[in-house]
Amino acid sequence: MRAGPLLAATAVLSSAAPALGAGFYITDIGTRGMGRAGAFVAAPDSLLAIHYNPAGLALLSGFHGEASVSMVDFVARFQRSCPCTPGTTDGAAACDAQLEADFAGNEAHTETPIAIPFLAFGYGLPWLDTTVAVAAYGPNSGRHNWGDLPATNSPLYESAARASPQRYRALDVDNLEANLALAVAFSPVRGLRIGASGYAYATGSDQGLTLWTNFDSFPEAPEDPRFDVPVQFQLQNTWGFNWGVGVSWEPIEGLSVGSSFRALRKIRGQGKLQAQLPRFLIDPSTGQPLLGAQVNGDDVIISLRVAPIWRGGVQYRLPGWFRAEGAVVWEGWSTHDKITIEPQGVSFDLQGDRFEIPVLYLDRQWRDTWAVRIGGELERFEPYLGLRAGYFYETSAVPEARVDAARIDRPKHGVALGVATTLYGITVELSGMYVRLANHESTDSQIVMTRIFTEPTGSDRYLTTVGNGAVRGQYFIGSLSLSFALDALGGTGARRKTAATFELGK
Repeated sequence: MRAGPLLAATAVLSSAAPALGAGFYITDIGTRGMGRAGAFVAAPDSLLAIHYNPAGLALLSGFHGEASVSMVDFVARFQRSCPCTPGTTDGAAACDAQLEADFAGNEAHTETPIAIPFLAFGYGLPWLDTTVAVAAYGPNSGRHNWGDLPATNSPLYESAARASPQRYRALDVDNLEANLALAVAFSPVRGLRIGASGYAYATGSDQGLTLWTNFDSFPEAPEDPRFDVPVQFQLQNTWGFNWGVGVSWEPIEGLSVGSSFRALRKIRGQGKLQAQLPRFLIDPSTGQPLLGAQVNGDDVIISLRVAPIWRGGVQYRLPGWFRAEGAVVWEGWSTHDKITIEPQGVSFDLQGDRFEIPVLYLDRQWRDTWAVRIGGELERFEPYLGLRAGYFYETSAVPEARVDAARIDRPKHGVALGVATTLYGITVELSGMYVRLANHESTDSQIVMTRIFTEPTGSDRYLTTVGNGAVRGQYFIGSLSLSFALDALGGTGARRKTAATFELGK
């Protein structure tokens, strides 16, 4: 019996972080960049260059400011299906039939909007076209909120749990990221621009899911809600630092080539873990735990790595008519190979015995992603009306056999449109994007319930596969921005002999 509690608490900790490092970057930030579907790398002549390619800041002169907010609405559906019960289990077909009856009519659905801000200021000096800029922003990502469940001591818990077949992988998953950036760019020779940026970043995560106790002698059927163990996990990352570099070159007038790179982020922060006791370990008359079961302490330290990002783009511009760009983006999610969880004095008590929890290493098996982005702008009617449009395709970071309710990422297509108008140096922009994830239906998922107890205390006969089923997802994103350039507003100030001259001289 002594090995069982140790595995139990270990499973609680290891399963509490299924989506850390997720919060996939659905599209790049900022209204103008979104309107071009992220094809804004070769010569980004706005403060958004801090994110896309810091070298583009050298195209700006005078004082600039930009504020935008993007509303990201992630809509996803997950209809679980079987096979679920291990094929070696007696009566597996009958067990699957009962589970399928529970799944029918209980398609899981999530739709939780999240607002993503961007705020930046910069000043361009005449000396070597040097520009210094600062920004605060977050990446566009999505929330997974599949619904909450009552407490396990509530008489409503069992029926609510059966109506939430995705509960063993996710109830709610909220991942947040904040970036503070300082960037500098200059042009040492005509047509060549070089930029660098430093970032302070923080990551937070708040997510819930349900574990299941797999004793050998009971339960007598898979996914019995009386044996559920709901878990809530929170990560609060202290500030970390990393860097980015970029270059932009205009070999001939109108043609620009650019590239940028942001280094991988190493995240290490304090976490909190809260777990409820399953209904079968609660005395119905007193509401108190049975067998002296309890978890002591709730502090853990989480360590993981988040993808480095490389961008490359080629743009052609015919001033007063149009800009067109093709770009490629690589995100190195294969660096997100594991999550390390270090318990800080966390232990588990059962029947008078106490068990300390060791350091845990969680395998991720993610892979790199590639995206092709095409976008442009129609300048013919500027400054009164500017039009943007773009398209992108991106591969998935999560292997097909590991897609589940906590990690919905599929190959995706996105289309975007945007409009802008400028008056007296103040520009208002509006853009919208629709992203469609490829449909996914799995019958060979590798996502299985976490084993809490090992033999002889526990049994694997009812540890079900919880990732099989049909997944559909889409994003609706809208963005609004307000920006200004004081040179244009005041009608004075140096205008650089670069691709930015037309825009700043409106």
